[in-house]
Amino acid sequence: MNFLFLMNSTGTFLWRVNPIAGALTKEGHQVVTLNLNQLSQENVDLIMEWADVLTFQMVCAKDLIDRAKARGIYTIFDSDDLIEEVPPQHPQYKTTKKRKYQQDFRYMLKNVDLITVSTDTLYEKYKKFGEIVKLENYLPDGWERPHSENNTLRIGWAGGMSHQEDLDFIAPVIKRIIEKNPQVKFVYTGGGGWNTGNPDTIWKFGKDFFDGVPTTRREYCTGAKPELWPDRLNTMHLDIALAPLDENNFSKCKSQIKYYEYGINHWPGVYQDFLYKNVKHGETGYLAGTPDEWEAYIQKLIDDPALRRDMGERAYRDIKNNYSYSGHRDEWLGIYQTAAERSKHRDDQFVISRRG
Repeated sequence: MNFLFLMNSTGTFLWRVNPIAGALTKEGHQVVTLNLNQLSQENVDLIMEWADVLTFQMVCAKDLIDRAKARGIYTIFDSDDLIEEVPPQHPQYKTTKKRKYQQDFRYMLKNVDLITVSTDTLYEKYKKFGEIVKLENYLPDGWERPHSENNTLRIGWAGGMSHQEDLDFIAPVIKRIIEKNPQVKFVYTGGGGWNTGNPDTIWKFGKDFFDGVPTTRREYCTGAKPELWPDRLNTMHLDIALAPLDENNFSKCKSQIKYYEYGINHWPGVYQDFLYKNVKHGETGYLAGTPDEWEAYIQKLIDDPALRRDMGERAYRDIKNNYSYSGHRDEWLGIYQTAAERSKHRDDQFVISRRG
């Protein structure tokens, strides 16, 4: 059978497309993955001739869903975020507020054959639109990297430009921690900004959310292409990892992937309490709600090297034993194989063209 995944430009495909695409290929199916921006009219015509199952991975494409349905292609809308309700500082806020986007989004959910989501919260929000299945995120194979000790205590956060409200929440805590602990350096990657006093710096890296922390006490690492993210993450060489969240509807729909990313790197962490239900408080990480709780748990890890080491190792084993994709492959594969069986589109003689 022929499976095609249309993706957006975020790194979600690392979790929601690449693993299942690899599993389907191993089962003997043909798989093509494309960014929606890569589509020309010729490509669309080829898709409609070739695909048996078409997955829209967090993309709205009303015209394509209509054409796919007309040809009997089985259609899936997959979501890992509350993409139609993002917070005001999110890069896509103005786009998603537009009436047409909202209309197209609802049209997609109402007209696909199946909706797949990563969390219970998304399931509850979207179940009214049609058939829906929860397919959780699990750590893809190949993310494990060497772990090393540091001479300087490194506390850090890793994320992109869609986490601005989260940084507003945690920045005052980081400032107090740095002031109290001269041996600590704050390390952050992707979002968060930087400022050298030159306007060009702000233009390139965005608002400096940590301007209360001297530049000599922090280290900013630019982001990386999604394919390079496991390596970029590992090069932060953290001793304590942070996953703060502002409590809003968008954040409540997120999944546990930050715990998986940090844990596979042997990093002990502090996580926002309303979301990270897979973190075992006091064993594989700490759960914090208020700024005071955040500061207290970070300080506790700073003060106790043995606790940091043991908690990081427990988190690592928890991820390896319970949350790896290979251990849950059949959950995903079963849904996509059923989708293929329900497809009404067949043309085994067609071979997708590689022209252009």
